[in-house]
Amino acid sequence: MTEPQPEITYPTKWSYRIVGKSETEMRQTISQILHDYNNQNKNPTPHHTIKTANQSTTGKYLSLNLEITVQNENHRIQIFNALSNHPHIRYVL
Repeated sequence: MTEPQPEITYPTKWSYRIVGKSETEMRQTISQILHDYNNQNKNPTPHHTIKTANQSTTGKYLSLNLEITVQNENHRIQIFNALSNHPHIRYVL
């Protein structure tokens, strides 16, 4: 039996944990993805914050937290997919 999905009221603040190798490349990628998404949808870029989170014990990977206000489920999923499919980003949680 599958559990029901939680009900999310939009717009809402949403956090993504983004893992990769280069903080500079990941920050540039995040900014470019948000800029491109908002230009395509003729929306102003919503306020967002990017904070350094953790680094792996070997120093090979690090994670960033992106917090952004998403307007609806489609917006949330499109950002997730764009981040997940970019070569500078290893994982998105």
